[in-house]
Amino acid sequence: MTAPTDGPALTGTFDAVLFDLDGVLVDSEALAADVWVRTLAEHGLPLPLNDFAHLAVGQTFPNVLVRLSELHGWTPTDAFLPTLETRFNAAFDTLDAIEGARATLEALRRVGVPFAVGSNSER
Repeated sequence: MTAPTDGPALTGTFDAVLFDLDGVLVDSEALAADVWVRTLAEHGLPLPLNDFAHLAVGQTFPNVLVRLSELHGWTPTDAFLPTLETRFNAAFDTLDAIEGARATLEALRRVGVPFAVGSNSER
């Protein structure tokens, strides 16, 4: 592999690179937690942001819902998940890449190293 002339210097040999999403390519955890907390409060479960973040980090949506039920006896209304999804889509439209992420992906593409995202995040 030849290092590109601009962007991050890539050395060594890679068959491919697998990236996590949150905290590596984008920083969406705080944004997601804020959407969750605001929507939960509107649906009968006010929680401090820190409490929610503690139970949700690294979890899937279904696991977060199970934990909310176990810890708080809360069950989502029929409107909860559609509202949450709409708000996530709107919030993530403005999500910026972490500094250097775009240049790294572009450098990998230039030298022909395939890459993908492996994440617990929703699509």
